[in-house]
Amino acid sequence: FAVPTRRSRNDTILFGHWSTLGIYKEDNVFALDSGCAWGGSLSALRVETREIVSVPCRGFVTPGQP
Repeated sequence: FAVPTRRSRNDTILFGHWSTLGIYKEDNVFALDSGCAWGGSLSALRVETREIVSVPCRGFVTPGQP
């Protein structure tokens, strides 16, 4: 998604499952994984406004805990 000459540069790209990247918003690329499973927040995109909104996460998993 970060390659300026990619064929999909005019498409809107939404993705998650990359909590180490965190929230990322640039032009028409939106990364929405804010680490809910690890105690972060749950994030979503309001498509109409292209605003990213987040809420605190409950019931997260602490790595190494059962």
